[in-house]
Amino acid sequence: MAAINLLQNGSLDEHFVAYRGNDAVQVVAGWAPWWTPQREDQPSWQNQKPDYQPVTFDGQRAQGIASPWGTHLGGLYQQVPAAPGDRYRLQAEAHGWSSEGETPGSQQDPGDLNVQVGLDPTGGLDPGSPLITWHQPVQPLRRWERLALEVTAETPILTVYLKSAPNLPKRQNAVFWRQAQLAPLSALRRHVTIVGPGD
Repeated sequence: MAAINLLQNGSLDEHFVAYRGNDAVQVVAGWAPWWTPQREDQPSWQNQKPDYQPVTFDGQRAQGIASPWGTHLGGLYQQVPAAPGDRYRLQAEAHGWSSEGETPGSQQDPGDLNVQVGLDPTGGLDPGSPLITWHQPVQPLRRWERLALEVTAETPILTVYLKSAPNLPKRQNAVFWRQAQLAPLSALRRHVTIVGPGD
C-alpha cells in the first residue's frame, strides 16, 4: 500500500506554472509562493523578492527559490484539509547553495541559508504567525537533508510552509525543495455518520 500523502504535488517536480502570469515565479502546481517584501529602510540587497524556477538534479526536477547577490525571506505554502485533534507529520527534502564563486554549487565563503519547514495547526495564511510550529533552521549546503515536524490540527485545515532565509547577500543564494509529504499519524477518521444498511 502506497504511503499516504495529503499534499498536492508533494514530489515538487511536476507541472510548473507561471504564478499569476509572472514568468519569474514558476511554481509547482498545487503550491503558492510567499515572501516578505523589502522595507523602505532596508538596503537594496536585503529581503529581495526571490526567483522561483524548476531545477534538475540527477534527472529529477525540484522547486528552486533563489536571490542572487541578495537575501530573501520566503518559500512556498499549501493548505490541506485536516481532522481537528489528529496529529500530522510533515517531511520535506531541501538542498542549498551559498557561495561567492561562479561555479554552480560551489562553497566559496558560504553564508547560512536557514532552511525550515513549518505547520500552522489553525490553517492560517500568515507566515509570520506565532501559531506556526517551525523546524529549527538547518544549513543543507550541497547536500539533500530531510526535515520532519509533527503537529496536532486545531481546525479542519492545516497550512504547510517551506521557508528559507539566507543571512548574507552571496553571489549564489539558492534553496531547492523536493519530496514533501504530509501524513496523519493515526488512522483516518470518518467525520460523517451514515445510518443505514451495514451500520
